[in-house]
Amino acid sequence: MKILKLLVTVLFFSCLSVLYSQELEILEQPINTIVCDGQTSKFWVKVDSSGSSSLEYTWFYSKPDPVNWLEISDNDTINYSKDGDTLIILKSSLFLNNCLFKCIINETESDSADLSVNPLPEIEFTYSNTCFGDSTSFQISSSSINPDSLTYHWDFGDSFFSIIPDPQHYYDIGDTSYVVELTVEDFNSCVNSTSDTIKITKLPDPFIYGDLTFCSGEENALFVTENYEGHEYYWEIPGIVEESGSHSITVDWPTVESPTEFVVSVTEMDTNGCKNLAESKVLLTTNVSPQNLVIQPKQSGSNLFVCLVDSSVTHLLDLYYLWGLIEEDDTTRLLPIIEKNFYLYEEVDFDKYDYFVEVYNNKQNKCNTFILFDENSNKSNEFNSKDSEAIKVYPNPCNEVLNIELEKPGNSSISSFEIYNCQGIRINEFHYSSKNNQHMAKIPVSGLSKGLYVVVVRTTSGEVYSESFIIE
Repeated sequence: MKILKLLVTVLFFSCLSVLYSQELEILEQPINTIVCDGQTSKFWVKVDSSGSSSLEYTWFYSKPDPVNWLEISDNDTINYSKDGDTLIILKSSLFLNNCLFKCIINETESDSADLSVNPLPEIEFTYSNTCFGDSTSFQISSSSINPDSLTYHWDFGDSFFSIIPDPQHYYDIGDTSYVVELTVEDFNSCVNSTSDTIKITKLPDPFIYGDLTFCSGEENALFVTENYEGHEYYWEIPGIVEESGSHSITVDWPTVESPTEFVVSVTEMDTNGCKNLAESKVLLTTNVSPQNLVIQPKQSGSNLFVCLVDSSVTHLLDLYYLWGLIEEDDTTRLLPIIEKNFYLYEEVDFDKYDYFVEVYNNKQNKCNTFILFDENSNKSNEFNSKDSEAIKVYPNPCNEVLNIELEKPGNSSISSFEIYNCQGIRINEFHYSSKNNQHMAKIPVSGLSKGLYVVVVRTTSGEVYSESFIIE
């Protein structure tokens, strides 16, 4: 508490009519006479009342130029409250700035004290980026005094605070309104506040509609997302598409050598500038390659064609087959066969027809491979049927024992054999010792289900032969 000591001569006449002087102290609250607009101020007088039975206090105020003292009456209850030696200014205002106050005790004038009223700091703020998930930025937009001379207290409305001038804040809940209050204090300890209500905008929620698998080289693949008025959309497939504007795109896929994954993304921006990203992984598949097929067309005079898939990829596939033939006049005739094997009721005649099979990979979005073959066509992967007459498989069809015999063994013998079913799955294998000089093998097949099978024979000289057989 600061005490302003003002030497005042007060005349008192006691019964003995003795003239004496005393020291008068005008004290005030708060601790100095510079107060803030709207703040309550308090003055009181401290005197030595000895030698006087009672003291009367009269309070006055005036502007310094000109000095025109006005008594603070009992009617001034709106602005003042007085109680003998105490004067309370209930609400200082700029009107009272540099006002003088004095107190007269027992009709003897005292010295005066002045009051300086400091205006409250005026402050405004703006904010940007009210998108949920992003940081909202707050900035001081205007100030009545140097912003660097202020101290700050931000209340973001969600139980979080900051004391820096231009903070950034993340809100945990979107699509919600918050009252943000900024309180500032200047070098005179004058405090002012301002507030604003902001709404954290819910982000767009794009979702990509479209297939997840496509064939290599497929054209006009369509992707769409929900369309909202005023929203903007930006599509991207790295290395393929960068396009903005529409809520949908069409894509011409490139040709790939092996199954390749791509990421399709769309960024949606609403009318508030809020953005959100959606991604979808797409598999671009390859056709069922002829290198992964075992095609066994028979020579003229036979009736059977076989189309098997390499066992290393069978578990990834869901295949069906479309068989047909092309006549001499280029007329295509489809045959009502969708199985892996194709049995003609007329002899195969490569002089008259070209035969083909189209293999559809249903699991990989119906990618297909067209295979045209003639009597010299014999496509295979691991299975090498370049000389099917090198082995003899009989009886065919069979139901008990299958005989395998090397027709021209030379210095070779059978080292092993493997049996595959129509799904390309190995169901049996056997290995012989090199000392056995095995030119013939007898394989029990009575436990096999009816159907088409392939036997793969390996020789000690490294040759591999394959032949199909039927179990009745």
